[in-house]
Amino acid sequence: MPTVDRFEYTFDRLAEVIDRFTEKVGLKKYTLYVQDYGAPVGYRLTVKHPERVQALGFKTATPTMKGSTTTSGSRSRLIGRRRPRCASSSLFDAELPS
Repeated sequence: MPTVDRFEYTFDRLAEVIDRFTEKVGLKKYTLYVQDYGAPVGYRLTVKHPERVQALGFKTATPTMKGSTTTSGSRSRLIGRRRPRCASSSLFDAELPS
């Protein structure tokens, strides 16, 4: 595992690594089950590729993109009109805590 001086351990960077992995192995569609600190990574993948995510499940996961180094405020500002499918549409309509 790389040290912190060689790898940026942020939710954005971890999502980037997982995204590249899914592309490398050729995943066109997948279901995400996110939990705890992995949730922001899964949410980023869902926002970036809503066409790939068939379902999104979560357990003990805060419905927020918090931890992002590039955004804050409401989710609508983050993704604009793109709306991923999920079990609870209200999850993606709510204002995110800052």
